[in-house]
Amino acid sequence: MILKRWSFGALLYQTVSAYNDTLTDNLTNVLCSEQAEAVLCNPPYGHPTQQCFNNLQLLAEETCPSENQQNTRTFNFGSGNSWVKRMMKAINGYGCWCYFDGDYTSGKGTPVNTVDEYCKILANGYMCIIIDDDTCDPMTQSYDSGIGLSLSSGAEARTAVLADCTAQNSDDCAIETCAVESYFVLNILTYFLSGNSLDTDQNHSTGSIDTSSTCTVTSSSNGGSSGEICCGTYPERQKFQTRDDSSDRSCCGGHYYDSSGDRACCDSLNVYDSSSLYCCGDGYGTVKSSSSAC
Repeated sequence: MILKRWSFGALLYQTVSAYNDTLTDNLTNVLCSEQAEAVLCNPPYGHPTQQCFNNLQLLAEETCPSENQQNTRTFNFGSGNSWVKRMMKAINGYGCWCYFDGDYTSGKGTPVNTVDEYCKILANGYMCIIIDDDTCDPMTQSYDSGIGLSLSSGAEARTAVLADCTAQNSDDCAIETCAVESYFVLNILTYFLSGNSLDTDQNHSTGSIDTSSTCTVTSSSNGGSSGEICCGTYPERQKFQTRDDSSDRSCCGGHYYDSSGDRACCDSLNVYDSSSLYCCGDGYGTVKSSSSAC
């Protein structure tokens, strides 16, 4: 049994036994939190549109317990046929990267849409946690949630999630697991609250996607794979394959690139062609053409 403790709005405790149920419970915790509107429908993550407020109210009414239950924190996470339960089921086995129930290493190829991209970020995060520290298992790691004050204060979302997870936890394994799961939860909720719908054709069981032809990996001409390397910071750290002849390749933020020739790294974030572009040096990896000002 895995204990995941979340502190978004209040300290909530829930014992879960499966990976899919863990994310279901975490999504429900955020959706039913007292701070849900402040975080999900306001910058930097969401936008204060009436559509977001209305969608949040509808989902909360369907998913969350009554007011009396909320006051006593007796939640029935992921029960019945709630929106959260249906949504998690719909994207379990979806696109090229959405594999739950411990099967997250099955993802490959180019994400088919935004939801699939969020799943790729989550899967890469899990794999990099293990690559960085093979004693850390994100599937069984408990942590205190990192969704809270930093996001409410208006900080940039990725930075805020990592800052909160760092403040709430004391070891790297818990911090990194907290960051990748918290980021996925926020991405999914804000995507659907903004009025986006799920392309059900990408579901492996009910849709028309052919993963064998859609989710393909292009073969590299730079020799065979010699190992794995992770680039970037959590929660968007990414895994790459190293090659036998990749001595000129290195990390630049979340990129793994050939650093030979005119290619350069800007603020440890973005790769650019130094023969025609330049780096603004603003800490955000902003690259401009020679005729533009930063």
